[in-house]
Amino acid sequence: MSFIKKCVICNEIFTSNGIRSKYCVKCKSIAEKEWRNNRNKNAVCEFCGKEFYRRPCQEKIIKCCSSECRSRYWHKIGYAIYWKCIEEERNILLKDELNKMHNIEMITLKDIASYFNIDRRALMRWFKIFGIKHRSISEDNYRRYSNMTEEEIIKQTQSANIKMRKLMKLPEFKNNQMKKVMMAQCYGESKLEKRFKEFLSKQNNTFESQYQIGSYFADIAFLKQKLVVEIDGDYWHNLPEHKLRDKERDKFMKNEGWTILRVKEKDINRSIEESVNKVMEKL
Repeated sequence: MSFIKKCVICNEIFTSNGIRSKYCVKCKSIAEKEWRNNRNKNAVCEFCGKEFYRRPCQEKIIKCCSSECRSRYWHKIGYAIYWKCIEEERNILLKDELNKMHNIEMITLKDIASYFNIDRRALMRWFKIFGIKHRSISEDNYRRYSNMTEEEIIKQTQSANIKMRKLMKLPEFKNNQMKKVMMAQCYGESKLEKRFKEFLSKQNNTFESQYQIGSYFADIAFLKQKLVVEIDGDYWHNLPEHKLRDKERDKFMKNEGWTILRVKEKDINRSIEESVNKVMEKL
């Protein structure tokens, strides 16, 4: 059903599907801009100190007025490394510096990442942003191993594996590596995971969240019982690619001596208590 209306700003007649429409198509954007400018600014940016409007429900999430201020704020508190801030701090053009280090001086991605004190995956995102071609880890290894004998390669890989196992036993190093990987992957827990973990913690159950097993991170891990609980969303974990990944993941964890329990989204939404009871029965 359409209604014939008169625009409040330009007084032109227009047709609308809703009875509450006050503005034509041309004047709608102007009215929205005026509304945004006249909103009561109820928050202060934690980086630049500028006042901005924020919904009451976003108080814990949004702390800065823009994405630029948010990235600079994270860089300031040490949560993430922002490439624009590094350019300003060191007075260099990071694009030219990375291209020179990697493609002219032939420095590996691992060494460049340690130089800037960031994770290698985050460094690869920088290369993608700047449009710089980079060598893969295997290409760097082939180039390095080309002048080595097979015995030297075996000794080097064995010593590297032993060194990494010793480091991963240290809790500080392990937690730091986990944070770096999550930052590089822009990881965030889903609402379903948070809800399930909150319910588990209310039952006085001690568990580790995002516990690292090899190269994988378990959603919930009970260390004494060697039990891993994976919370699967209905959409992503029904895709054929994710099903294959989940099989490989389960196979690796079972070989490491863990038992896996997968809890589906539809079961949690139907009854979260029954899903928790399944976990308790396994324990």
